[in-house]
Amino acid sequence: MNLRQLTYFRAVVEHRSLAAAADVLNVAQPNLGIAIKQLEEKWGVTLFERAGRGLAITDTGRELYERAAELLGGASALDQDMRAIGRGFTARLRVGFTQILVDSVAEMVAGMREDGSAVMGGRTRHRPSPG
Repeated sequence: MNLRQLTYFRAVVEHRSLAAAADVLNVAQPNLGIAIKQLEEKWGVTLFERAGRGLAITDTGRELYERAAELLGGASALDQDMRAIGRGFTARLRVGFTQILVDSVAEMVAGMREDGSAVMGGRTRHRPSPG
């Protein structure tokens, strides 16, 4: 199993056909069918019921779809984080808070901006001190 196979599988589920998924992914339709067949053979499962030219996802396919979507989402987040680090972003701060803390968080962010830290798109980058 690899991320490419899972990406292909997810696209087939979301677009409800090999042809539509192939168009969106810009790959040959047989490549999608091969990737899905490889997953089915590896695990000994059926991911789609094939009826003529149509596909219907099985219960096992639904389970794989949910897990694949989670895994691919994590891989995408990792890719974005590494690209951000490569562009100079050095830290990520995640904060959970209740409504009562909104003013405190706003003050903290304002303080970070004043002392030379930049808060951008959920990531913080420290700016060099002047002089």
